[in-house]
Amino acid sequence: MNSGVEQPGVTAFPDATLVTKAVDQKVRRLQTARWAHNPEVGGSKAEADTICSFGSSTPRYSLSVRGDEMEKPLYMEDSYLREFEARVVSVTKGGENKFFVVLDRTAFYPNSGGQPHDTGKFLKDGVEYPVVYAGKFSGKISHEVSKEGLKEGDVVKGIIDWERRYVLMRMHTAAHVISEVFHKETGALITGNQLGLEHSRIDFSLEKFDREKISELFEKANEIVKKDLKVRSYFLPREEAMKIENITKLANVLPPNVKELRIVEIEGFDIQADGGTHVRSTKEIGEVKFLKAENKGKNNRRVYYTLSS
Repeated sequence: MNSGVEQPGVTAFPDATLVTKAVDQKVRRLQTARWAHNPEVGGSKAEADTICSFGSSTPRYSLSVRGDEMEKPLYMEDSYLREFEARVVSVTKGGENKFFVVLDRTAFYPNSGGQPHDTGKFLKDGVEYPVVYAGKFSGKISHEVSKEGLKEGDVVKGIIDWERRYVLMRMHTAAHVISEVFHKETGALITGNQLGLEHSRIDFSLEKFDREKISELFEKANEIVKKDLKVRSYFLPREEAMKIENITKLANVLPPNVKELRIVEIEGFDIQADGGTHVRSTKEIGEVKFLKAENKGKNNRRVYYTLSS
């Protein structure tokens, strides 16, 4: 799971030299994977520059922007919301058993920022419409439904696949804990990440490739998890948010019309701008298990982790 002026999300800037390359790669992936199948999500590269999220959902430099054209996604206020009602704004056929549905509001998290999309279903008059994908295009969250039948104006009940969502919430908050431990102990920044249901990975700008040191850092991350620290999210005006240490470097890359950032704070430990879904307490994460580390080139180390069930 961004639109700089239209829709909340996460845009990660690990460092300025990666921005242009990351945008170009993300735009190409979006165009080939989804845009070609859905007229609703057409748009220019300039639009995509602010829609895309790339790099990491747990970066040292990230942002979540809130716009005015659509009601902000419901997950931005409550990651635990499992069901909601909404009105169908548009339905576009995208191929065999592919229908792209836009609602006036939604709790479905779109694929972005290294966090995979939600799945679930819509209910209308007792009929189920499986939601197999959610993405953000031209400032709108589009839901790929694998069954025909919905039309503009329909009122539907949306139901999130909670088991999937909750695993990703735990993975995402764990990533924030891990990234802050690495940053505090080594000064490492995040150069990329991808959350998953079975395991997740984070790329760090670490000079030395030391598996023993990495394992020690994961032990420290578990110490933080066990403290049962509260996790909360809130919105701040741009000017106030930019005063937060390690977020101020966004000043030269944020579009001037971005007025508000969503902040995710782990009480007394970490604070960063972020548009994803999170648990309410670090204790909900469970044990973080270090799986392996890979050398991905000069000053770039990839670590994999999973969570206890």
